Amino acid sequence: MRTQAEIARLTVLREKLRPADLRGEDHCVRCTFCCQARTCVPAPAEVEAIARFLELTPRELLRTLCVADYQWDPRETVYYPRFVGVRNVDLAGTVVSNDRTYNEGACTMLDGNACRIWEVIPREGREAACWREPDTFEPRLEWKAGQLERMMGYERGKIPA
Repeated sequence: MRTQAEIARLTVLREKLRPADLRGEDHCVRCTFCCQARTCVPAPAEVEAIARFLELTPRELLRTLCVADYQWDPRETVYYPRFVGVRNVDLAGTVVSNDRTYNEGACTMLDGNACRIWEVIPREGREAACWREPDTFEPRLEWKAGQLERMMGYERGKIPA
């Protein structure tokens, strides 16, 4: 759940950046509000492409520019990467709760008004549709249990906290 301070920050930011829904548009206006409000969740294949684009290995990308979020299930927990927010760069490569990750500011891939990885931006970023669903930030998960841990070089369920 977002804190009152984060809700206030996003309200001011929304008015300042004027995303598509506030402009009456039905397409992305590249205002960066989505990138300022939450960070993308890349799919496994996208991790590989983004790492190549940044001239990193997938492990380096995941350990230095991502945090591990998770979807809890009584049977098993599935971890997935999310680009780290600018206020929690120190937590890169570790498990961070959804709330902390969402609430820690703009995506580190944002450089001014441009995405550093626009050419290989995750589907979640490409398909963000604030004009249809401005407050929907549920990630589309393609990760399976143990998959992120393997890519990061850890044993299943052993990502550092």
